[in-house]
Amino acid sequence: MLRSLALTSFLAGQSLRAAAQRDQVDNSNLDPLKFKSDGTFQISVFSDLHFAEDASSIGPEKDARTVKVMGDVIDAELPDLVVLNGDLINGESTFIHNSTVYIDQIVSPMVDRNMTWASTYGNHDHNRNLNGTAMLEREHTWPGSRTDSMVQGSDAGTTNYYLPVYASNCSSNCTPELILWFFDSRGGFYYQGGAQPNWVDKSVVEWFNETNADLREEYGKNIPSLAFVHIPVYASLMLQNNGVDENYHPGINDETVIQQGAGWCADKKGGCDYSDQDLPLMQALVATPGVIGLFSGHDHANSWCYKWEDKVGDMDLAGNGINLCYGQHTGYGGYGDWIRGGRQIVVTQEGLENLEIDSHIRLESDEVVGRISLNSTYNTDAYAATPNQKTFLSIASSSTPTPSTRPVSLAARFGLHNAFNVVEHYYKAHKLVERVEDWAKEVSIATEEMKFGEPTNPEAKMPRIINILLEKHEEARAIMDLIEEQLLKLNYEIPQKEVTESPSSKHGGSRHRGGSNREYLTDDSEAQGLLSKEIWPYIPLGSDSEDSFTKKKKKKKRSKRSKTEEEKNRHINKVFMRENGILPLLDPSAQL
Repeated sequence: MLRSLALTSFLAGQSLRAAAQRDQVDNSNLDPLKFKSDGTFQISVFSDLHFAEDASSIGPEKDARTVKVMGDVIDAELPDLVVLNGDLINGESTFIHNSTVYIDQIVSPMVDRNMTWASTYGNHDHNRNLNGTAMLEREHTWPGSRTDSMVQGSDAGTTNYYLPVYASNCSSNCTPELILWFFDSRGGFYYQGGAQPNWVDKSVVEWFNETNADLREEYGKNIPSLAFVHIPVYASLMLQNNGVDENYHPGINDETVIQQGAGWCADKKGGCDYSDQDLPLMQALVATPGVIGLFSGHDHANSWCYKWEDKVGDMDLAGNGINLCYGQHTGYGGYGDWIRGGRQIVVTQEGLENLEIDSHIRLESDEVVGRISLNSTYNTDAYAATPNQKTFLSIASSSTPTPSTRPVSLAARFGLHNAFNVVEHYYKAHKLVERVEDWAKEVSIATEEMKFGEPTNPEAKMPRIINILLEKHEEARAIMDLIEEQLLKLNYEIPQKEVTESPSSKHGGSRHRGGSNREYLTDDSEAQGLLSKEIWPYIPLGSDSEDSFTKKKKKKKRSKRSKTEEEKNRHINKVFMRENGILPLLDPSAQL
């Protein structure tokens, strides 16, 4: 109780300060970014913050811990720019009226220190209840935001822009020393719409090529550059398959890369592992002289860098020496408990002459790991290996239960390296039931209020919403029963059986070329997202799990839909389940 009161008081204080500081903000007149007088420019990159993941008491604590991580790293490193590299907010856990409010807390570490920042938005920032444009507008109610949107169009995403960095002695009309490019890899859902493609749109690539050509013509030279995007490109997956060495590519390497375009076909329909959707971006990057590195997030369990020099894997496109780097998972929201921190990029004017930069990761423990030099010999220079550390919240909760011993056959059954993910989903389903109950109560109350405010038969307006909520409530309970039933079967029956085939062959192929099923499933966005589209009726279940679920479903009156609408919903559902690893969880033998 005392902890909750203290946290409430803290947030209330932040809100009062927010109201004062947000008056008369004009970020269009920010001073240009410049190198320091010693010729250095440092960037702190924070990835995958996942604010607003939980509405329960544990949620605010997660967000407060994330703010502390950011503040501690900034205080230790004193960067010239902070980059928020996607998945700032868990959009599927918010409502329309409060989704962008979390921006205030996210940017507070920079605002409190009079620092400047720039953002990219990730797949969790694009949601039916969360608008990228509204996020951008909210950012710019605070002093110091350089986040921009330079490409118009509903398919472009939001955060596509560039920032020049000048020499310390630049007064006016100077040639930039460095260009910072920011790309929106989209994903998630269109605002109030369906599934959104999860790669940098072709229109953005065209803008990048044209703008870069204009800069080269204006300044008469190729300007060194760095690029930031939330979801990594396909080349990262191929390089990972080639082997990530703990000394030549120091960093955590605990999960298979989930690249741009994963789960989408060339015709923008679901059901494919990958169809080269990010090829235009990769072609543009390797064709642009001076792009030193592309920095991504998205995969919380990866923090390595790899120089892409030649053709790799099944790709016909050869790299040009660009470094493909992950950041460090920063947020206490989102899946996984790998130690939080932020990647640091240290650029010197001298190093830019040879397209070289230095980098390291500052952890929440104040430890520095993964110190590397991204120079011409990276991939062959040996460095100290990065320890694989974990950190946890101080208070145990159903969202972070203590893992139990993993049966060997459970991993074989699901193609997962951490069987406890299944148990975690049981708890998430339980939370979903409670959440839907709360929603049903809220809608019922709203209906009663409408009766007093609108005497013109309000009952005709609300019953459908209430019925849907109640239906989802029953289905959520059914799926929770199913998962519990499967857990019992897995624990007591499957250990007796010997698995002779690999998970990938048993499942009809991996989720994407070159990779196995994702080891660590995403946060409770799966459950929340399933509610917003009627996905449960379309999940193909195995025969051994059909009993309890099917019996309950047969009692329900199926809604009437046209074949076209049903196919559309199936498409959206398949994409969502493929991207978030839900289908392998419920039925490993099912194929999309």
